[in-house]
Amino acid sequence: MTLQGVNPVRIYTHVEVDLDAVFSVWMVKVFHPNAAAAQVCFVPADWNGAEMDKHDIAVDIHAGGKGVKGEQSGDEVGSAAKVVAETYMPKRERSWFQYLIRYAHLKDTNGSVAQSLQPKMGYRDRRLFDDTSLHAVLVGFKALFPGDDYKVCQRMWEIFDGYLLSKQERYVDAPRAAAEAQLFHNGSIALIEGAPRSTASHLFKAGAKIVIFKNQDNLGALRKTGLSVRLDATPIRKVIEKAGEEIGEGPKRWHVQPDGRLISWGTYKAPRTVASRVSLSNLVDAIAEALEDTPR
Repeated sequence: MTLQGVNPVRIYTHVEVDLDAVFSVWMVKVFHPNAAAAQVCFVPADWNGAEMDKHDIAVDIHAGGKGVKGEQSGDEVGSAAKVVAETYMPKRERSWFQYLIRYAHLKDTNGSVAQSLQPKMGYRDRRLFDDTSLHAVLVGFKALFPGDDYKVCQRMWEIFDGYLLSKQERYVDAPRAAAEAQLFHNGSIALIEGAPRSTASHLFKAGAKIVIFKNQDNLGALRKTGLSVRLDATPIRKVIEKAGEEIGEGPKRWHVQPDGRLISWGTYKAPRTVASRVSLSNLVDAIAEALEDTPR
């Protein structure tokens, strides 16, 4: 078994792709330094690899000893995805994908991931897990594109691309945005503009109590879990009413969550197209006053 491609021209895997094959090919294309434009070829699982060039890579097939199959331990053969991840994925990205790698490995070696994790799981619970799994998504794409392995792979690769981008946002972009946030009142209030959604959690961990967010015409504030201050408290209401606006339901009002943890003029799900007349400085001061008035 080798991962020999230095500058791969082609990536080979078997027809009727399974999750191990799809995921392995994606990892090679994304993390091998020269494989982004490599041609993907689908061959029978018992193909002997005779047509392979020295720079080609074969995954999840033996290919006459030239391909990557999982490591064998007794009668059990592991997943190719685990080997490819350990070979090409940087350590940081491997930590992001650790559960997906484990899922692909368990699926390939045991069939049912749910049953391998919980052997005594009841049938209905196992079906719930299996029918909502990544494998079930793959099965759906195979039904949608029968006999078209490349189309199936493309759709699955989009899922992996999105997964990678979401991790990039959470673990790289959000901490950077948190570091660039404006802080007020000894760091108890933070202001972020156009930042990823997960930025607030990083600021809360750093000591902020309230995070004010501005995204285009959306404006709002979110409190840290465990605090009792309501974000529709009297000082905040006064600032909103002074600007000629009000709290309530509807597109021209400020929305407040029932527990008072969030107040917003527009959200991701209900964006505003007109900016609020409430100034950021007045909102910051009102929130600071509400924090001071709230019993500790």
